[in-house]
Amino acid sequence: MKIKKRIIYISLILFFLFFTYYLLENKYEHEISVSASNQEEVLPNVELLKNMENSEIPGIEEKIRKVQSELLSSKKSESQKNKLSKSVYKKIFESVVFMGDSQAEPLSLYGYTDSSSVIAIKGRNVISAKEDIDAVKSLSPQKIVMLYGVNDMLLFKTTDAFISHYKDLISSIQKQLPDTQIYVNSVYPVMDFVKEKKPLFKRSDDFNKALVKMCADTGTVFLDSASLLKSNSDYYAHDGIHFKTQYYPIWLEFIKTHIGI
Repeated sequence: MKIKKRIIYISLILFFLFFTYYLLENKYEHEISVSASNQEEVLPNVELLKNMENSEIPGIEEKIRKVQSELLSSKKSESQKNKLSKSVYKKIFESVVFMGDSQAEPLSLYGYTDSSSVIAIKGRNVISAKEDIDAVKSLSPQKIVMLYGVNDMLLFKTTDAFISHYKDLISSIQKQLPDTQIYVNSVYPVMDFVKEKKPLFKRSDDFNKALVKMCADTGTVFLDSASLLKSNSDYYAHDGIHFKTQYYPIWLEFIKTHIGI
C-alpha cells in the first residue's frame, strides 16, 4: 500500500508539473505574439531585438569604442574652444589695465588676460592702490578699469571717506596718464551669510550710489557690473565674496560692451 501511495503521489506531482509547463508555454507564446492592430508599433522593436541577438560581440565592442572616441574628441574640441576664447579676451583687452583687489586678480590667474594687464593684489583698497600707479603708468594703457570696494567697506567708517580717497587715487592717475580713460567698476555685494557675520558689508549699495556721483565729478565712467550678480548667486565662490572662474568671461563681456572695445 505504501508503494502504491508513493506511485500515485509521484504521478500527481508529474502531472502538475506538466500542466504548469503547458500553461507557461502557452502564456509565453501569447505574450510574444503580435496582433494585427499593434503590429506597426511593436515590430520595429522585435526586429531590433532579433538584430541584437544576431550581432557579434566584436561588432558591439567596436561601436562602443567608436562612441568613446567621439566623446573624447568632443571634450578636446570643447577644451580648445575655451582656450580660444581666453586667447581672444587677451587680444581684446591688450590695451586695457585692470586695477583692483583679489576680486580682479583672477582675471590673469585664470588666463583671461595677460598678467601684465592686471595690477591687482589681495587686500588692496583705494589708499594702498596708490602704490600701483607707477606700474600702471609704465604700461601706458588706453583704458583703465578699476575694481575696489570690498576691502574698503571694512576699512572706512563713512562713505564720504571712501569717496574722498578714491578721488585722490583717480586724480593721481589722471595726472600721470591724462589721455587714459578711466572706468570705475561698482562695488560688488557679498552674499547674505557674509553680511550677517560682518554687517559692514551691507554698505555696497550706499557706496555705489556715491560712486555714480564721483564718476560724474571726476570725468570717469561708472560700470554697474554688480547688476550681473544680483540675479545669479551661482557665480560666487564658497566664501561668498570671490567669484568662480565662469563669472569672469561674463564680466569681460559686460566690460567690452560698455567701454567701447
